[in-house]
Amino acid sequence: MKRNADQIFNKYCKLLYKISIIMLCSEEDAYDAVQESFLKYLNTKKDFNDESHERAWLTRVNINICKNILRFRRMHPTVRQLFMVMRK
Repeated sequence: MKRNADQIFNKYCKLLYKISIIMLCSEEDAYDAVQESFLKYLNTKKDFNDESHERAWLTRVNINICKNILRFRRMHPTVRQLFMVMRK
């Protein structure tokens, strides 16, 4: 099933953004996660049997990217986060 990138982006953008914003609670990080998900999709050039496989693959990739962002946040706290911990 071949479709162009614009069609795929328009079809799944809202879904991936919702997942990202729920997991990350940050608009900027959510946009980054969605963008990275579509870049992986385009670079992989995977041929899916049907739309449900395509959606499942994009969703799983997006969730994994969100987890990576959360892991990075945990490993590299911001100055504000460090200050809040010190105040306790």
